[in-house]
Amino acid sequence: MNKFILIIIFQLFIVQISRAQVFQSSGKIGKPFLEIINYQELDNSKFKNRNEKKFAVEVDFEMRNFLNSGRVIYNCEASEYIEKVADKLLKNNQNLRKELSFYIVKSTDVNAFTYNNGMVFIHVGLLANVKSEAQLAFILAHEISHYQLHHSFEKYKQSKIQQKKAAKSNGDGAEAFLNLMSYSREKELEADKNGLKLYLQSDYASTASLGVFEVLKFADYPLENKLILRESFETPFFKISPIIFPDTASLIQNIEDANDSLSTHPNILNRITNIKKELKNTAEKGSNFLVSENQFNQIKRAARIELSNIYLLERNYIGAFYNSFVLLEEEPQNKELMLSELKALFFIQNYLNQNLKSKIALSPKKIKGEIQKLHAFFNKAQKSDMNAFILRLSWRLRSSLGNDPDAIKYSNYCIKDFGTYVSNNLNHFKPISEFQDTLFVHNYEYNKNVSNKGSKTGLKSLKRKSEYPHYSISHFAMSDFIDDKTFKQTFEEVTKGLESKTNDDSEAKENEEEKDEALITKRKSAFAKKEKPLIDEAIKDLLVVDINNLFFDLRKEDPLRYLTVKEKQIELSNLIQETSKLNGVNVHVFNPIELNEDDSAIYTERVAMKNWIKSRLIGDEYEYADSKEQAMIKKIMDKYNAKHICFINSIAVLDQKEIGENQIGIFCLSFLVPPLPIYFGYQLFKPLKASGMYIPIYNLENGKIAYKHEQYFNDLNKIDFTRSEFYNFFYIISKNAYK
Repeated sequence: MNKFILIIIFQLFIVQISRAQVFQSSGKIGKPFLEIINYQELDNSKFKNRNEKKFAVEVDFEMRNFLNSGRVIYNCEASEYIEKVADKLLKNNQNLRKELSFYIVKSTDVNAFTYNNGMVFIHVGLLANVKSEAQLAFILAHEISHYQLHHSFEKYKQSKIQQKKAAKSNGDGAEAFLNLMSYSREKELEADKNGLKLYLQSDYASTASLGVFEVLKFADYPLENKLILRESFETPFFKISPIIFPDTASLIQNIEDANDSLSTHPNILNRITNIKKELKNTAEKGSNFLVSENQFNQIKRAARIELSNIYLLERNYIGAFYNSFVLLEEEPQNKELMLSELKALFFIQNYLNQNLKSKIALSPKKIKGEIQKLHAFFNKAQKSDMNAFILRLSWRLRSSLGNDPDAIKYSNYCIKDFGTYVSNNLNHFKPISEFQDTLFVHNYEYNKNVSNKGSKTGLKSLKRKSEYPHYSISHFAMSDFIDDKTFKQTFEEVTKGLESKTNDDSEAKENEEEKDEALITKRKSAFAKKEKPLIDEAIKDLLVVDINNLFFDLRKEDPLRYLTVKEKQIELSNLIQETSKLNGVNVHVFNPIELNEDDSAIYTERVAMKNWIKSRLIGDEYEYADSKEQAMIKKIMDKYNAKHICFINSIAVLDQKEIGENQIGIFCLSFLVPPLPIYFGYQLFKPLKASGMYIPIYNLENGKIAYKHEQYFNDLNKIDFTRSEFYNFFYIISKNAYK
């Protein structure tokens, strides 16, 4: 059962925002986006053997998840620009050009890849980092070479590791597919060589290809590792110790070891060396820009800003904060960046206050570059200091953003957390009239000692020596805020009636562990009793945003089977329509398998709903949806006259029985009666069969769970069981049967 639950959790996260028209899908969806592979043609000459056919179907499944994850953008300004670059690149090879189509991927990775049907995907992170149009053209030439050389089919022999990662992935559908689309050292070097030949046939600058590898050297470090200073966050009344926010960061070291035999990718130095050999007798010629330098710069700027939104989607909140903060130094009035920084601050504060530091902050030893300073601060700062830091920054951003509703909402969240975990009484803090430098110096040294000792015992002994009851820098951080009438009024309104939780981090961790244990016990108890959740009201209109049906054979190394997924999804969609009508429920199924080229509006709606659901999966008391996102959801509710939404997981599992001593004993005794060994042997070694259905329904008006349908049965997922379960599900929600 535990394995079964883990599989359901895996499926929950196979669900998975944009910047003006630069990263906004538009127009027809396009056939390559919909017709990934023709299952009736799997036996044609393109597939040399059974393994290649199996691989093609597996990648097709992951590709469908990827394309419908909400992270792939089509017909946007950025992709149209890339199409023009491809026109210039392949001006002498029109037949090849007609086979290719280009898409943008909402990912911070400095990467691009190509699928075997000619779809080329460019990550936003790459657009944010390339230095010229010519560099972008060389990257396209490299990826097109993978397509020309049929690398996606040939890589099957070394794809087992990636397949395992894909099966275990709990991402949004994109990560599993991206794991499958990585190539070996040999294939990368081959694509470099062939791609350069393709590139040199164009009018782009011949030596620009070398600059691409300089970009790739530091691909893991955002925004060229721009400097971030502790002093940027300080005021005369708010200082941060260099013990917790260091002045310097570890230097980025690009290991230029020519021996890359143990790596899956060729070393950058080797790639540069090979390209230089190919360019040795090539005259320097061509231009860095053939389409438009101005348009390139506009798209690059948009990509750098969009990175903040994507970091938030990927739950890399420190990355989002760093990206927004350093870009705001270039564009101090950019409201989109300010709002992204404010959101990142709220999520960081929320996670750290719940003692979930490991979810967002890496150990400073594991990360290099300027962003290391932020990871060090959020790792080392006391909870009260961190809350003061975030409260001050969030209020500054709110003041700059004016009456923006999202700015007000997120800054109020930051105030609420400060009131809960530090203090909800401003009288606890020193006003400017009582502020003395000596108090701050005492506190500064005190914090330094605490940071050095770090233990619970040391912290308590130092606290006894201090004459001040509030020993963190937060005690002195509010001096200039207390006299701000607007802040004081807002603070008192937001924190009114809050119960403050001021226990130290170690005690809080112990309490959190006890709470988690109690929650696990409670859930086990509820499951054992088969408690039936209440429905908030009878549901007559329902939006179904996703249908997932998978078959897992846990006895095998690669447990996930893909062959019947497409057919099953269509079958399930038909069953949903059939059984819902019998119970008087009006259902709209947003099944990506059934989309056509003219369904771009439906695709956009589906992406919005998936993102809305994902924000609920994070979930606690806070409302994460932004005002624009909520406006989109309201529009969808009005269009379909429905205020409830769900996704459906239907899963079948085969697993090996765990054989105990008693079972073996019974099997041995069965030999006393001749026919019985065959029967008992079959019962003993036959696989366990289990199927299940998980359907959570959310209320679109308030974002809360309206009903959660869970059903498990000891058999494989057969059509009669499925029909019966769907009928039962729709009967319950239409009649409000459990209330």
